[in-house]
Amino acid sequence: MASRPPPYLNVPNEIWDIIFSYGFVQKDFLMLSLINKAFNKAVEPSLYSYFSWVPKPSAGPPLLRNLKIGDIRPYTRSKRKHRTDLPTGYFVQQQPYLLLRSILQNPRRAGYFKKVKLLLPSPDYGLFWDAYQARECGFNDEHIEACKKSIELLLPSAQHNHWIDGFYKGRLDVIVGLLLLRLTGLNDIDIRLRDTSAIGSLVFEALRLASDISCHRHPNIRRLRFSVDREDRIPVRTIQEHHEEDIFDAYHPVPDILKFQKLESLSLAFCSPGTFWRGKLATNSNIKKLTLRHGVIHEHILKTFLAATPQLEDLECELVYDDGVQQYLDCNVLKSAFYSIRKTLKRLVIDITIIAAVEWNPIPWNIQNFMGSLKAFEQLRYLDIPLMLYTAEIWEASQAASLVPFYDRQVDYWGDRMPESLEWFGIRVSGPRVSSYQQQYEAERCMEVYLRLNPKVKRIVRSLDSDDSDEED
Repeated sequence: MASRPPPYLNVPNEIWDIIFSYGFVQKDFLMLSLINKAFNKAVEPSLYSYFSWVPKPSAGPPLLRNLKIGDIRPYTRSKRKHRTDLPTGYFVQQQPYLLLRSILQNPRRAGYFKKVKLLLPSPDYGLFWDAYQARECGFNDEHIEACKKSIELLLPSAQHNHWIDGFYKGRLDVIVGLLLLRLTGLNDIDIRLRDTSAIGSLVFEALRLASDISCHRHPNIRRLRFSVDREDRIPVRTIQEHHEEDIFDAYHPVPDILKFQKLESLSLAFCSPGTFWRGKLATNSNIKKLTLRHGVIHEHILKTFLAATPQLEDLECELVYDDGVQQYLDCNVLKSAFYSIRKTLKRLVIDITIIAAVEWNPIPWNIQNFMGSLKAFEQLRYLDIPLMLYTAEIWEASQAASLVPFYDRQVDYWGDRMPESLEWFGIRVSGPRVSSYQQQYEAERCMEVYLRLNPKVKRIVRSLDSDDSDEED
């Protein structure tokens, strides 16, 4: 939706009266009207294809308690016929409400939307700043009745009272939930996590209902993302605070999200299921890309994800371990998790984040077992991993190979483990030092040998200023 009207809409009506007074007859006005309708019909699919509403953290939406009587209906009934034109930007924080009101006036527009980006609103957020705004710009009686009928039609009967009561109170999350239920043509949904839990959220409840195969509300969802305000270079301290207290509960809607049969890409931030997932997740063989960032994910949880996405082609995952409780990475489990997608995986990016112990730990964090060969991953084209995954393994292989000085050796230790299909390769020296400097240096030197002996493999170079990777020949 356009955020600012074009300049020609501000032309005074008197100017148009002067223009139309020169020789225009009724037939000309009829033709102009038909042309205007044709233009509106032509541009509406593009005008209403994308909707974004993510208010700045410093300027949040109105609070529900602003309406002291806790009901929007009395304000609607007292609304004057000639409403005051409020200044531009007055409704910046309430755009979902304006969009829903527009769709109620013209239901055809709901089918045009393909992509939405929405903040997950708190149940404490309301629609209006004050009683004056509620009276001047609120729903009319027809809108209220249409929303009530939508709730009764789209939701199970057990939830009718809860949603209708929240709607009468003017809760913003009810409006956003109704939007998701009415925008049936969506194929891309981005939900911004900020300060609200997914448990009990009416927005995620709308998604859960939409994922039900029997209702067919969103049959074409192909991409779903949980994003955060700061995507890159999140401090370890923030992840540690999330590990201590999960305020998002982003894991909760995942089992229902996997029921979207056409879902191809799933990106989750701060998803930390812990032990809450009992048993296996529902299998979705259509998902090709999975991104897990900033959550407390280890190799056992990752194995659960990969078992549910057997046709995965692109995996980007951040593994997090708490050194305070002596959590270690078991490469046997990690490789076993990858093995379930060995026939389809084309791109793999792994990061490792360690939450340092508050007290001194006599046993330093380390990696258990070896990753071994990835030759079975015949489709793998892009591999970006921490050096620590292979440091000890490469060192042991290089020491056991022969007594020939290193500079005279031509043994390709990395090549013995990397798949033949690899085209892009990168290792990152990040995280805690799990080996001596000599072992790390030798692993890096062996990588130079691998790249020299395999000229078709290009190096992945990561910028020091961002998490985005650059590639060079």
